[in-house]
This record gives sequence, structure tokens and C-alpha cells, in this order.
Amino acid sequence: MRTWSDYKKTMRSEEEIFEAAREGDLEYIRNYLSKGGAIEIKNHKGYTPLMLASYYGHPEVCRALIAQGADVNSVDHGGNTILMGVAFKGFREIAALLLSAGADPHFQNVNGMTALDFARAFGRHEIVSLLDADDATMSQRISLFLKMIT
Repeated sequence: MRTWSDYKKTMRSEEEIFEAAREGDLEYIRNYLSKGGAIEIKNHKGYTPLMLASYYGHPEVCRALIAQGADVNSVDHGGNTILMGVAFKGFREIAALLLSAGADPHFQNVNGMTALDFARAFGRHEIVSLLDADDATMSQRISLFLKMIT
């Protein structure tokens, strides 16, 4: 029987920043960035460090990466955004962080699905309410803007 460590030896190798993002190693990530490491580097699946930190539930790492300019609307090779992955996983705090940093909740992947669709499909009710609230707030802003210009 093969073990995880055996499997990892056969895996396609990637930069250490990706493992640090998966593990939430904030110290490594800060050091990497301070030495000029590429914040938008992508692995073989098109995942950025922010995408991986988000998918693995590390809000502090996400905050640090966003503060350094990481793209909250990055798309992987499958056409999915970071917010879609977070909606699938159910990480409300990270979803709110991404939205406050400008993540597009209306982006559609190649199948026409949005982050809200992912949240609904996987029963992530807290994410559904967060995304619905964001839609309501946006509708209110648009309505107010239209009233101001007419």
C-alpha cells in the first residue's frame, strides 16, 4: 500500500510557496514576498497562493496576500474564481474578506455557474446569505445612483 509520502515523491513538483499557502505558513509567505517572490505565480492547475490559502481556510494568510496586492478575481485553469472555491468550501470569513477586497460575485465559470450557485449546490447557507446580502446592497447602490442622476 502506498502512503501519502510515497505519492508526494511522484507528484509534479511545484514552488514551496504553494505548500506554504496550503498550510497557512504566514511567516514563509511574508519572507517569500519580502524577497520579491511573485504574488500571482500559478501552479500547474492555475492556482495562486491566495487561491490555495483561501481553499484551505487560512484567513490571516489571505489578508496578508490581499494587502500585498494579490488578485482576488484570479481564475484557475478550470475557469473558477477564488470566491467560487470558498463558496464550495463554506469559509464565510474568507468569502466576506474577498468580497470586501473586490471579488466579483457575478463572475460565471465555463458552465455559467457563479459563487452563489456553488454555495447553493453545496448547502453553504451562510455563504448564500452573504452573497444574497451583497446583491441586495449592490441593488440599493444602483437604485440610489439612478435616483441621483435622474
